[in-house]
Amino acid sequence: MSGAFSVAVSTVNLCLRNTFGVEVKRARGDRHNRELWLRSLGIQSVIDVGANTGQFATFIASLFPDATIYSFEPLPDCIAQLDLLRAQGYKIRVFPYACGAADSTAIFHRSMFSPSSSMLPMARRHKELFPFTAGGTTTQVEVRRLDELMQEETLTCPLLVKLDVQGYEDRVIQGAGKTLSRATAVLTEVNFEPLYTHQADFDLTYRALVACGFEFRGMWDHTLDETTGLPVFGDALFTRRQPSL
Repeated sequence: MSGAFSVAVSTVNLCLRNTFGVEVKRARGDRHNRELWLRSLGIQSVIDVGANTGQFATFIASLFPDATIYSFEPLPDCIAQLDLLRAQGYKIRVFPYACGAADSTAIFHRSMFSPSSSMLPMARRHKELFPFTAGGTTTQVEVRRLDELMQEETLTCPLLVKLDVQGYEDRVIQGAGKTLSRATAVLTEVNFEPLYTHQADFDLTYRALVACGFEFRGMWDHTLDETTGLPVFGDALFTRRQPSL
């Protein structure tokens, strides 16, 4: 998710200044208000799809230490980091899969910067904006529907679902209808620029979640292209749509 990029912001800007004379900056947000919103939900379970090395898991555990976190991540070295967090006492259950619309095996595109890894090939625009992510390899991973993986799990509600799958959000949603029907809120990465081939952009992700009974409540955070001032990608908040009075 975009929060993972903050760990490399100095590297990003050094590369961009040296190469293009520009920077990509994250819009400043009110962290206190964002955490206040999350705390108000009283979350008991978290589904973290695209967990990487546990950046979001450790953050959410600081707000809800008693919540169980279900982490989904296909890269073996990232899985090892999640297992370390679990060994340290975090309430994490690790699932070594990518999530999608159907069960399969598929090629996964691993970036030199692992949070940028995706089921989808990286587009030229991504490499232009974030040149340090451009190199990488491909590997074969198992893809599972979230509904299948969670059907035997006892999810204590309220449930928060977090999606960070680099343009693959619509496919994950297609395989997660039953699971999402139990969620109070969804925090999902959305792309405003063509960062991955055949990606889900904001509009496609928005329509998929509205069809699942959610409403868009605003942006949690976003990263801007300093040359245009326009958002490149960000994290969007969706909550369960309430019946009209």
